[in-house]
Amino acid sequence: MKRILHELHLGHPLVDIQSLKTEKTVKLLNLEAAKAAQKSRDVFHLGSEVAALEGKIAAKYLELGDKRNAVINIISQASCLCDSGRFPEARRHYNVLSHWLIRIALNNGLKMS
Repeated sequence: MKRILHELHLGHPLVDIQSLKTEKTVKLLNLEAAKAAQKSRDVFHLGSEVAALEGKIAAKYLELGDKRNAVINIISQASCLCDSGRFPEARRHYNVLSHWLIRIALNNGLKMS
């Protein structure tokens, strides 16, 4: 019971992730609507906001040691940066991910030729 109460504490990463994901979902739906309506200014702003939320969610997953979900959110973050036309930032995220994933693969015995 004590553990459950502790996990319900607002500062707990799982609670934070859920609230961030809820906020992200609403903004993501608005982003998709703005893209469909070709509202470039809204796409830029919403894409940037969703990217920031994806980054926060990824950081929370890393706090929990959940690298798999963190990678998924970082990829989504880079995708949203592309939606916003922020290609240099997106490229940096993809480059960091590729180096990180190569290092993980090498540490797990994958041989690169």
